[in-house]
Amino acid sequence: MNPKALCLAGGAARLPRAVHAGITSIRRGNARPEWPALDANRAVIASTSGRVSSSGGRRLDGVSVVAVAGQIRRDGDVDSDGDVAGEVDVAGEVGGDRDGVSRSGSDPRAGAGATLPAYVSRLMDPSAMPDLPSVVTDLSRDDNAALDRIIGTMAKHRATWTRSVLLFDWLVEHGHEVDERLCATVIRLCTSRGNPSKALEVYKWMRLNRVPCSLFTYTSVMKAALVGGDIEYALDIFKQASDAIPNEKMDSHIHTLLIEALDRKGDIEQALQVFNDVQEGGASVPSVQVCTATMKAASNAGKVDEAVEIWNDMKLKGTKPSAHAYATIIHVHGRAGDWKEAMHKFDEMVNRGIRADVVSCTALVDALATNGAWTRAERFMEWMRRQRIHPNVRTYSVLVGAYVKHAEFARASALFDQMQSGALGLKNRPNEFTYSVLIKRLGEKGKWEEAESVFMSLQRAILDKKASSDHSGNERPGGYPGAGTVPRVGNKSTRTGGPSVNAVVCSSMMYAYERSGQWKKALELLDISDALGYRDNVVIRNIALSALAKAGQMAKAEEIFAGISAPDGVSFETMVAGYGLVGQCTEAATFMKGMRAAGFKPNDYSYCALIAGHSRNGSFTEALGTFNRAREAGINSVHLYNAMIASCDRFYKYDKAVQLLEEMNAASVERNGVTKHLAVGIGESGVATVQSQQEAILALTAITAAAGGALIRLGVF
Repeated sequence: MNPKALCLAGGAARLPRAVHAGITSIRRGNARPEWPALDANRAVIASTSGRVSSSGGRRLDGVSVVAVAGQIRRDGDVDSDGDVAGEVDVAGEVGGDRDGVSRSGSDPRAGAGATLPAYVSRLMDPSAMPDLPSVVTDLSRDDNAALDRIIGTMAKHRATWTRSVLLFDWLVEHGHEVDERLCATVIRLCTSRGNPSKALEVYKWMRLNRVPCSLFTYTSVMKAALVGGDIEYALDIFKQASDAIPNEKMDSHIHTLLIEALDRKGDIEQALQVFNDVQEGGASVPSVQVCTATMKAASNAGKVDEAVEIWNDMKLKGTKPSAHAYATIIHVHGRAGDWKEAMHKFDEMVNRGIRADVVSCTALVDALATNGAWTRAERFMEWMRRQRIHPNVRTYSVLVGAYVKHAEFARASALFDQMQSGALGLKNRPNEFTYSVLIKRLGEKGKWEEAESVFMSLQRAILDKKASSDHSGNERPGGYPGAGTVPRVGNKSTRTGGPSVNAVVCSSMMYAYERSGQWKKALELLDISDALGYRDNVVIRNIALSALAKAGQMAKAEEIFAGISAPDGVSFETMVAGYGLVGQCTEAATFMKGMRAAGFKPNDYSYCALIAGHSRNGSFTEALGTFNRAREAGINSVHLYNAMIASCDRFYKYDKAVQLLEEMNAASVERNGVTKHLAVGIGESGVATVQSQQEAILALTAITAAAGGALIRLGVF
């Protein structure tokens, strides 16, 4: 970090002695420190000189300061979705160094106005009540650089960060000419502190009042939209940025976020295209952040080969892998079931002199334990402790989930109890991620009742805490267990308040019901999630749709679909698959048409469902036509061939089935277990009828698996 950034971030080594003394006095409880004027040479360069319009004094709508104790995420931390290969923070700490991002229109008077009124300085003292006047008379636009510094400093401390937002809102309400840099600082601090909705509110106010935005601000806002789960808005912000910023100025940070947004939307092909476009844009050495995000996107879509290819190409072109990149490729191999290669990559990382951290180690624990080598995972965790790399709550959580996956229920229960008792450290008590993993793994084993018991135990724990809080006179809002029990914004909650029944936990429970065919239970849970404030959570509703579709309850599924404010590709796919399963191909085709109209490209599962539906209705010609249209659309997957081969078997079209098997070989489409079963069973009595229905169910299962992957991507960290 450069000297200017240290000055802003509060680094004592580069601060003028008098300023350091002022900060020290605040930390010791002095409510009225004397702040000297900073020398202009030491001040951080101010932001753009864009002015607010005549409506600049308008109060921000819905201003609400919520004391959410979040955590600033940096490269190498566990990301917001709880994954080991997550988002890359784009520009250091809140209010800190901009990582060299161009800041157009810098104000040469950066050091002016550094001495702020006492009522502003007092905000930095947690023991002093805020006392902001009703009229702003002693602040001007020249003070914005100093205001930016004080907001950035307050943002670093849990006791004062909400005062940063309070000060900003007060400035806007009273007509102060806030500049772009001040807005960008508030956007970043709100995002990092778990209040992305407030960050987006600030940006919308900037747009309304024509405050110009730099690339840094667009990147910060895009990050806020992703943290808040608003993927479509994140993509819209990228478009706004690309319209305002020359293409050659668009850097790796914003492209990394674009790839992440496309990944979370499920548009892996577009994410890979963005990666290729960035590479062709002239970068001789690809950015490690862009490569890491693209590897993760490919892995999430099951395209392990593409992820490994990106890794190999990155190294071939001379890009030095970071610890975060190694954690990602370890995770990729773990997802592919290759724990030995995951271990090899970890050894390679250490041999290259890159220090192992808890993120890369957790990635290896996950790869080992999830793929059955959980005894090796246990031994590796002993090695971690000897190296003073302390396992965190995610490390223990993935181990609990792995135990359940491999039916080691006693081990899972014992480890969960240790976490819950605090024996593994207070910070390692079960959190939302722990509960979501445990519930999801139980659901995968068909143990929905046990999953429900875990879900209910969390609700009971929240009720007990709420009752205790009410008894002590500290009443908290919320009409349902988990609603408002801890301050919560989006999918986040405070670490100190304990886990909440958040969107990820609800999604995991919904997934358990869906896997077990408990569609009535799924509907009950949908009412609960709505009461908790997750009515607009598309993942929860998509899994409920799948539960209903598998049960043939398409009328109820239509009702749920109609209530989704912004259906995504999975929403449409599930409806297409559901109608295909019951042979209502007209309705399935209607939803496929609506899918295209909404900007989503139908994938192989959508076409599989239509093929199965036509087969069920006795129309081989329509099934074959659907298959050919899928091929023309560039779809060439094993699932598509399986669906058509099953249709051939049903209608005794053995020659066509053999032809399709030969085409698969010629096109290098690798056969899976379903293909082999179909090849063996062609012509056997009764296989055709069963198989065509199974293929539709396979389509639904695959779609639900994609939604299940999205659970972790939405995450709680």
